[in-house]
Amino acid sequence: MGNAVTKLCAISALIGAASVVAACATIPAKQRVEGYVDIECTLAPDRKPVDCVVVEENPKGYGFGAEAMAVIMRGTLSSASASSVGQKFRTRIRISTDVENHESTGRAEGR
Repeated sequence: MGNAVTKLCAISALIGAASVVAACATIPAKQRVEGYVDIECTLAPDRKPVDCVVVEENPKGYGFGAEAMAVIMRGTLSSASASSVGQKFRTRIRISTDVENHESTGRAEGR
């Protein structure tokens, strides 16, 4: 959809359709936010993580902790040994997402 919007904005600039140009100006800019979540879990006998907690989430406020928790709870540790059952382990999950750039959108609304 982004490509179609870009083409529409370029065409509207050429034909001078003021209403379409105004609509294009209000499309919020997107930025890429990257972060990580450190999760600590205990290894269950079926090699699944249990009793998991988010130890660190950076940056906060984007829901990365909940996303990482959903990922880790679906997995199993294929390389875990029987002696690791009941032991705690920690893992880092890297996450990135596109979000609206609220700062630039706020400036456009303030005019």
